[in-house]
This record gives sequence, C-alpha cells and structure tokens, in this order.
Amino acid sequence: MGLGLDLLSEVEKVILKIQQNPNLGTPHKIEGIRRYVIAIAHIKRKPNYWKQRNLES
Repeated sequence: MGLGLDLLSEVEKVILKIQQNPNLGTPHKIEGIRRYVIAIAHIKRKPNYWKQRNLES
C-alpha cells in the first residue's frame, strides 16, 4: 500500500512540474503536443539498468 502512495506522489510531482512549465519535454509528431517520459523499473529484472542512465534529480 505504501508503494502505491509513493508512486502516486511521484506522478503528481511530475504533473505539477508540467503545469508550471508547459514547455518541458520534447516536441511530439503532432504540433502543439510535447512528451515527458516517466519510467518505472522492476528492480529485480534488471537491477543495474538505471545506474548508467542520466536521471534528473
């Protein structure tokens, strides 16, 4: 139950960031649409996968 609330909290933070700065993300194929990616990883499947990625703090 706690992890679900943590996930919801993180999604809400990203939504707030986008609301404060609608130009975040990258332009999409459709004019006027931008893309902002949120990734969720299963730590047991590829435990070191995210260590080499450039993650926003």
